[in-house]
Amino acid sequence: MQVVSPRAQTIEPSEHLVQFYDADQAAWAKSVGRYLSDGLKRGEAVLVIATPEHKKAIARELNALGCDPDSYAYRGRLVFYDAAQTLAQFIVAGEPNWDRFQATVGHEIQRLRSASLNGDFRAYGEMVGVLWSAQEYAAAIRLEEYWNRLLQATKFKLFCGYPINIFNDDFNNSDVHAVVCAHTHVVPTGEDGDLREAVTRALEEVAGSDEVSGSNIIEVERLAQPTWHPNTHVPVAEAAIFGLRSHLPGQARDIIGTARLYYQNEKRFRALIENSFDAISLLDSAANITYASASTARVLGYRPYELVGRNAFELIHSDDLETVRQTLEEARTNARGPVRVRARMLAKDRQWRWVEGTFTNLIDDPDVGAIVANYRDITQQKAAEEQQLKAAEELARYNAELESFAYAATHDLREPLRTVSAFTELLVRRANSAEENEQYSKFILDSVAHMSRMLDDLLALTSVTSHAARESVDLGCAVEQATNCLEQAIRECGATITVDPLPRVLGNESQLTGLMQNLLGNAIKYRGPQPVRIEVTAEPMGNRWVVKVRDNGIGIAPAYHDQIFGLFKRLHQRSVPGTGIGLAICKKIVDGMGGRIWVESEPGKGSTFCFTAQSAPEN
Repeated sequence: MQVVSPRAQTIEPSEHLVQFYDADQAAWAKSVGRYLSDGLKRGEAVLVIATPEHKKAIARELNALGCDPDSYAYRGRLVFYDAAQTLAQFIVAGEPNWDRFQATVGHEIQRLRSASLNGDFRAYGEMVGVLWSAQEYAAAIRLEEYWNRLLQATKFKLFCGYPINIFNDDFNNSDVHAVVCAHTHVVPTGEDGDLREAVTRALEEVAGSDEVSGSNIIEVERLAQPTWHPNTHVPVAEAAIFGLRSHLPGQARDIIGTARLYYQNEKRFRALIENSFDAISLLDSAANITYASASTARVLGYRPYELVGRNAFELIHSDDLETVRQTLEEARTNARGPVRVRARMLAKDRQWRWVEGTFTNLIDDPDVGAIVANYRDITQQKAAEEQQLKAAEELARYNAELESFAYAATHDLREPLRTVSAFTELLVRRANSAEENEQYSKFILDSVAHMSRMLDDLLALTSVTSHAARESVDLGCAVEQATNCLEQAIRECGATITVDPLPRVLGNESQLTGLMQNLLGNAIKYRGPQPVRIEVTAEPMGNRWVVKVRDNGIGIAPAYHDQIFGLFKRLHQRSVPGTGIGLAICKKIVDGMGGRIWVESEPGKGSTFCFTAQSAPEN
């Protein structure tokens, strides 16, 4: 018998594996699933001879590993047979018949091998397990001999399953030893050394330090009996159980019974963890991952073996790294309870997931010896929170705008009303001359027209919505439509407008046209004594464009650069016609597109109004 670590095994051509699964059928299903999926992914053909119940368990594992059984069966590379029905085809008088076995199983192997993509083949069978359950031990061992003859003649890989419990008293009888000797490898009963850990702890508890001085793998190895299975690779824990009755005959039953309890407790704990909604990882003091639960796949997409050995900080977003470091350090120095943390972690699909969890320091707990990280995916919750926060901020901004709007509207609308009222009083006086009456009437009409313009502009402002559908808009076309609307004003002042090639941006066409019309109209309105020159250009900035409208007008003092985008904020009062709403409309349009608007200007040196817009996709 060659004693090996559970992780030391590799599967080579003609290997004959066996697993005793009665103590842990979940671990058996995972072992068989990995064995079969490995073959399918390599291009091999696969034969499974199992009970109906085990067929379902194997199919579930294959699906979990990304191998759809129906798909492979359709392609002829995976075949399932019923163990009892197949066995009945070559049993004669209660014994396997070689000729019938070769004609049944051997023929099927040859047929299936032709479906292999690389000429290789592997099988899983538990017909021997059916015989063992019927207590036909000699027949089961004879069938193993037939399998070995077939393996020698036709190179392939074989995995056998037996309903044998390694913790039972009969595990150490001659028939079990014969089964072990019929195979090249014994597959470990549990996962990640759980059985070896259980046997080691039981040895320490029952035998004590006088008999077994330590708990490392070398001291457990000395319990093995190499002469029993000279040509079989046997895992450390199973080898120790085989050797206990020879080395410690008076305590063997108590040690194995205690090991069973430890192992069952670990099984229950692992089942709770792996079926938990949360992912659970164990970290050493340097944040290296020593264990990851199967539920990690639900949270981040990783299989446990893809995380074990990595450092947890590798998965943390750079913006959250310092927070996680500080939280982990707090957990290291605080053993009183869990420490909460939120951070973004890199999932297997290379997307960032928001997770929420805790670090609990159990380094000093002999049963754990690690920092326990317990976390769950809150990406959707985080998105909802951010959306709620954004909505609250927008509501606060709208409320502030509404308050400012109400104040400004009340103040600015009252001025033309006062004018109308005052001149109406003068008009109704009978002592006025005809010339005075005409002048008063003109003042009234001008005030009413001004109020009408203000109301039109207020309506335009309130109709601008940030929820307008965004589409690809040719900014050049928007400028052309704006200049068409301003044709008379351009002709009257003799303005020259130069438009560089402009990009397509994401926005609303009518809003962008209104934006350009306001900016070009202001350049004309606030002109200086020299001929009007206006330039419209665009410069790339990452995935955005900076659009600029430059003029040679009177300019704006830096102190007013922010103020002019407010409602009813006019610097020239009645000396220049306007309502003080145009730039507020521009700002609302740009804000709604997710951009920014500003002005670069000095008095007497013209103005350059700039705004950003997102580039439209090329298609």
